[in-house]
Amino acid sequence: MKTELNFNEFIKQQYSDWAKEAEIALKGKPISSLNTKTYEGFELKPLYTNEDLESLEYLDFAYPGFEFFLRGTDFSGYKKGSWLNIADINNIEDSTLKKFLSKSNDLCPDGISINFNFQIENQRSGNPISLNENFKNYINELDFEKTYFYFKSNFEPLQIFNIIDSVFGEMSVDKSKIKGGIEFDPVSFWLTFGKIQKNTQRVFDDMLEFVRLMKLNYPNFSAIGIDSSIFYNSGANAIQELALTLAIGNLYILEMLKRGFEVNDLASKIRVTMSAGTNFFGEIAKFRAIRVLWANLIKAYSGNAKSQKINLNVISSLINKSKLDPYVNILRITSETISAIIGGCNSLQTNSFEQIYKKADDFSFRLALNTQNVLREECNLLDVIDPAGGSYLVENLTLKYAEEAWKLFNEFVENSSFIDKLKSGDIQNMINQTSEDRFKNILIRKDILIGTNKYPNLSEENGINYRFENESNDSVPQNDMVYSKLLKIYEETEFNDIKKLIQKRLAEPFEELRLRSENFYKSTGERPKVLLACFGNLKQYKPRADFSSEYFAVGGFDSNILTFDNIDTAVSEISKSNIKVCVLCSSDDLYEALVEEFASKLKDQTNDRLLILAGNPGDKEARYSASGVDDYIYLRSNIFEKLSLIMNKIGI
Repeated sequence: MKTELNFNEFIKQQYSDWAKEAEIALKGKPISSLNTKTYEGFELKPLYTNEDLESLEYLDFAYPGFEFFLRGTDFSGYKKGSWLNIADINNIEDSTLKKFLSKSNDLCPDGISINFNFQIENQRSGNPISLNENFKNYINELDFEKTYFYFKSNFEPLQIFNIIDSVFGEMSVDKSKIKGGIEFDPVSFWLTFGKIQKNTQRVFDDMLEFVRLMKLNYPNFSAIGIDSSIFYNSGANAIQELALTLAIGNLYILEMLKRGFEVNDLASKIRVTMSAGTNFFGEIAKFRAIRVLWANLIKAYSGNAKSQKINLNVISSLINKSKLDPYVNILRITSETISAIIGGCNSLQTNSFEQIYKKADDFSFRLALNTQNVLREECNLLDVIDPAGGSYLVENLTLKYAEEAWKLFNEFVENSSFIDKLKSGDIQNMINQTSEDRFKNILIRKDILIGTNKYPNLSEENGINYRFENESNDSVPQNDMVYSKLLKIYEETEFNDIKKLIQKRLAEPFEELRLRSENFYKSTGERPKVLLACFGNLKQYKPRADFSSEYFAVGGFDSNILTFDNIDTAVSEISKSNIKVCVLCSSDDLYEALVEEFASKLKDQTNDRLLILAGNPGDKEARYSASGVDDYIYLRSNIFEKLSLIMNKIGI
C-alpha cells in the first residue's frame, strides 16, 4: 500500500510562538537577553527567520556570476574549477619541501606563496628565503604550466622583479603561460615598519613601472597585492578590515590612473588577501561582502563587469592560534577553511597548526594540504553554488557588513587622503581600540580559546618552549647580495615615522603564564600547586571547586582537593601542607558564617599562605579582606592579572 506524505496536519509555527516558549524558559527575561553583541557593533538575534529576508531587495536579482557578484564571480561556482590550494613555503622544513614540491607528488599544492617582504626585525611574517641561493631549488621540480607562483613584495619591487625574472629566464620558463603574481603592497610595509617614505610619489612611480613590466612580460601574473590580513591579525573587526581593503585598493587605483593606466587593465593585476577567523558565519558574510564592495569600487571608476570580479585569496589567521594544546589549532584552521570556501574564495592558504612556533614538517604540512583536499574531494563543496545563499543570518550579516564598510571607507577617503590618515595614526588607533576590546574579553574569559584560557590540558605537548626562527634577527639573510642591496636602499631612504600596527596573538598572555609554570616544573620537578579547601556537602562546594581547579590550571597549576567539616581541623591540616596557595570553596550561604573566622584563624596559624576566595564577594569584600582573604576569583575576573599576581607572590 502506497502512502503519500501529508504535512497539512502540522501547524506552521510562528516566531511569536517560539518567543513565548523561550521567555518561559528564560523565567521572564526578554528574548533580547539572548542577543549577542559583535565587535562590529551589531546585535545578533538568537533566531532568524524568513521574515528577516523580506527587506533584502537585492536577493531578487542576485545571481552567481552577475553584477556585484554577491553569489560568486563565476556563474557555475566551483563546478567549472575549484579554488586553488596554496602552500606558504617560507615556514616549511627543507626536507618536506623537496618531498612535496614536485610534479611527481600527488599531494603537490596547486600553487605556492613565497614571502620576499623586506624585513630587518621580528615582524612575524615568516622566514625570508634567499633570492640568490635556494629560490631556484624550491621551484625546480614544479610543473610551471600547472602550478601558480605568488611572490610577496613590500619594498623596491623592481629589484625583486629583476631577480625573479632572471631566475625564470635561466630556467627557460614560458612567461606567457606561467600563472600567479609578484605582488607589491607598500601599505603593508608602512604599517609593519611604522615608516613611510617621504617621497611617496617615487613609490607609486615604481609601482607604475612595475605593473607595466608585469603586463608586458607576465600577462597571467598579478602585480599589486592588498594584504589586509595585517589588520585582522592586529585585532581589527570585519567592518574595519573590509573598509581598509577598499581604501588601499582605492589608493593604488587612484595613483595608477593618475599615471595613465586604464582601470580595466589595472583591475586584473590586483589580488586581495584576507584572513579567516573562527567567527564562522561572520567570516562567510565578510568574504561575500568584499565581492560586492570591490565590484562597487571598480564600477565607480567605470570598470567593466569583468574587471569588477575580485581575485580573493584567503589565509588562515594568526591572532587566534596558540602554542598551548596546539592540536586545537587544527580545529580552528578547519573552521576557517570551511568559511573561506563557503564564502567563495579564489585561492586558499591553509597554514600548519604549528606555524607560530616551528616550521612545518611532513606531518603538519600534509595535514594542512589535506584539510582542503578532504573538503574539496569528500564534502561536495564543489557541487553547490553559493551554499550560504538564502541563509537568514548570513544574508543579513552580508548586507550589514557591506553597508557599514562602505560608510567607513568613505570616511577614510573624505577630507584628506588615506596616506594622511595613516600619518595621523587615526586608523591605527581605531584598530588598537578593537584589539584592546578583544584582549579584555579574552582575559576575562568572555571570549574563549579552548585549551588556552578554558579547558587547559596540562599533559598535552605544547610549543611554549620553542623559539621560532623568525623571532630572531639572525634569520634575516645578511649575506644575501639582493637583501644587502635592499638594506642599502632602505638605509639611504628618507622616512617619516608613523604608528605601526602590532600583530599580537590572543594566547600570548596565557603562554607567558604557562612558561613560568613550565620553568618552575623544570627547576623543582613538580608543577605549582593550589590547595582547594572545601566546606559543606558536595552540592555546596563542587561548583566552585571545579571552577577553581580549571581557573588555576590555565596558569599551569595542579589542584589538591581537601574537604572539611570544621574550621579548626581545616586550619591545622592546611598549616601542615607545603602548598602556599589555598582557595576556599563553598556556597554563599556558608561563606557568611565561615569566611571571616576561617581567614583570621588561618592567618594566625601561618602567615605565609595566600588565601583566595572562590566567588565574587560583592559588598562583603572589605570585611573578608580585613579578616585575611588575599584575593578573589570569580566569573569574568581578569584571570591573567589574578594568576600573575599570585605567581609573583609565591615566587614563580
